[in-house]
Amino acid sequence: MTMKIKILKIAAGLFFFIAPRLVFAASYFEFAPDISNSVQLAAASATQTFRPINDFLKGVDVWLENEGANASLDFFFYDKNGVLLLEKTAAVPYLNKKWGGRRFSVGFDRQIAVNPLDFYSFKLTSSSENLLIYYANRVQLLQHASPYFSQDIVGSAEIGDLKDITLKYALNEEAENNPPAISGATTTIISSAAVKISFNGSEPIDYKIEYAPSGETAKSSTAYSGYYQFCGTGLSFCAVTLSVSPNSRYDYEIFAKDAWGNESRLSGVFDSLAVAGGESSSEPLPESPPADSVPPAISDLRVAGVTESSVKIAWQTDEAADAELAISKKADGSSPLTLLNDFTVELEHVIQTGGILTPATRYYAVAKSKDAAGNFATATLAFTTAETAGEGAPIAAQTPPLPSSAEPAATGQAASGTEAASSSPLTVSFTIAAADGGSSPVLEVTWQAPPDGEPNGGYRVDIFDENNNLTQQKFLPAGVYRATFDDLPAGNYYAIVYANRDGVFEKISAAATVVIIEAVIKKSHPLRFYLTIALGVLTVAAFIVFIIKLTRMGKFSAFFGKKEDEAGFSVIEILVNIAIVVSIVATIGFLSQFLASGGLFLSRGLEAHRDFQQALNEMSSELRSMGQSGLGSYPIAAAGTSSVAFYSDIYQNGVFERIRYFMENGALKKGVITPTGNPLVYGESSEQILQIVSGIATTTSGIFSYYGENGSSLSFPVDVSAIRMISVNATVNSEEKNKAAPAPFQMKITPRNLRSGI
Repeated sequence: MTMKIKILKIAAGLFFFIAPRLVFAASYFEFAPDISNSVQLAAASATQTFRPINDFLKGVDVWLENEGANASLDFFFYDKNGVLLLEKTAAVPYLNKKWGGRRFSVGFDRQIAVNPLDFYSFKLTSSSENLLIYYANRVQLLQHASPYFSQDIVGSAEIGDLKDITLKYALNEEAENNPPAISGATTTIISSAAVKISFNGSEPIDYKIEYAPSGETAKSSTAYSGYYQFCGTGLSFCAVTLSVSPNSRYDYEIFAKDAWGNESRLSGVFDSLAVAGGESSSEPLPESPPADSVPPAISDLRVAGVTESSVKIAWQTDEAADAELAISKKADGSSPLTLLNDFTVELEHVIQTGGILTPATRYYAVAKSKDAAGNFATATLAFTTAETAGEGAPIAAQTPPLPSSAEPAATGQAASGTEAASSSPLTVSFTIAAADGGSSPVLEVTWQAPPDGEPNGGYRVDIFDENNNLTQQKFLPAGVYRATFDDLPAGNYYAIVYANRDGVFEKISAAATVVIIEAVIKKSHPLRFYLTIALGVLTVAAFIVFIIKLTRMGKFSAFFGKKEDEAGFSVIEILVNIAIVVSIVATIGFLSQFLASGGLFLSRGLEAHRDFQQALNEMSSELRSMGQSGLGSYPIAAAGTSSVAFYSDIYQNGVFERIRYFMENGALKKGVITPTGNPLVYGESSEQILQIVSGIATTTSGIFSYYGENGSSLSFPVDVSAIRMISVNATVNSEEKNKAAPAPFQMKITPRNLRSGI
């Protein structure tokens, strides 16, 4: 579980007093939730790790309380190797008690150059018994799912025996003249009319791109946004989508500036999509579907529940999109107190804050949803928290939502933690069975009743395909925990089950993914099959002859050696009748055995493949939510044809385990290493290995392949930092030979934290 922190827009003119001198600096990063606790600093030293996400550091702010005489505060600043970079003693004046503490700045005598992505730490000590330091309970604040990198940016703190906490702190920078560094520029063809440029910056930047067809002087340009976004290598990307013409080469130049106005540039060239029948052809270009530039429409933004310290906000979108909720005391949503994320791509959105709000206080909720193409919309709603505990009923009258916009109130990283369904103990499971009389699979979704009781509006189940399109939807009454779906072609799907409480659709569990394959019945005895068909044809023919003989005896009497007036049946007729009966019995027997055998083949085939489907579903969930290790390592540790290793918080406890899927002797196995110690250590000897499924066909190409930013296949050895999509291709055999056809599986997984522009 992680948290994403807002990179504040730098406001010049801020200054903080630190004896014995004034320090003019700007705060570019702040972690200061309203709800926090304090502890006596004299009892134990406080140590905080963090990533500076900037190129210089001038000071650190902390939140203190000192109701005694002047106190002495010792500050120590260390690099990633524990080398002391700076030591400072500051005099803390009288600071009377205030909710959340009072901000105190420890200004450095000089500005220190830092690596934005390295881990640094600072330690605070004091002998004054009146000096208290404020911290946030990490377990409380990180109870929601959010992007992986934010936890590593914020870092963790220790104060004696207190663990799983983070100090309230801010990072400051003084004016400097070093321009930001731009790196990692890549281009992705979106369509014949659009190309996306992604890149990294060494510090929070505002940016624009100028571009034109090669050889032309008239340039098109995007505009500076006025906000500063951190897009460090290995954490996120800055990205811009440009409108282009097909079959063309373009020159482009990226302009990036920091908050002090220092600007840098990076030039490059890209080719747009090559379309058959281009400029050299007399035929008109085929029309390409335009790039999706329409943001999702936000509707029905409302307060679903509120208490004295938390709020639940709900809204809907007209297309599948993710959700982000900022809570601020300002109407424009700036300087949010917290920013919560739910990366489930869906139509219904419900996010609830933790207990971080102040009673009887007016706040603004800014809802944001982004579709798969990166288009986003925002809407704002005002609300007031309850005055005392127990006033947690939904607010009846609230300020109407402000008009939604395709532009957000602010960009960048922000403090977050969303109401993650993944933390729920509920599960959604799938069963794939054969449809009646055929091999078309039926998808069965089952779930459990929520622990807080049956919803008064029943349940809703949405099925989405791999392109995030809603394919089927069903409503079910309370007390029903099963829904079936048919007519689903082979492919990747995910299902979301919602509980409807007074018109608020809130998912009861994380979205569950499933792979549907073509059901294949193997004809293991083709001779029996064709013999059955032949006997069936003969039986029908004999039966027709028999009927004709009975009804038109006169015309066929010569054929049987009878006279027309003779009664009864001849010996030949009796033999023919016996042959007809034997044929019918034999045909029924062969056909029954064949159908029963075919059903058995399908049943055994589905049973043999079900384990691998479940393994794929679990693997997909873990790969999609991969993140950096507890040591700051890149999310993907290794990538091969028969194995992949990565980091993911599979137990939802804030610790990222090292996960390894690998092939061994025709079996897919899974290894898990849980880090231990302080600092954390991933010991290979502690790896726990579990066999997931056997009977996988072994090939020279392996089962894993990898794709880059532009969708092109990556060659081996693979540069893990270039991976944007992972493909799993395997053929599974049933355990018994000649019982079911080998079933090919394919799943392409896009880890959400490796996508551009996040």
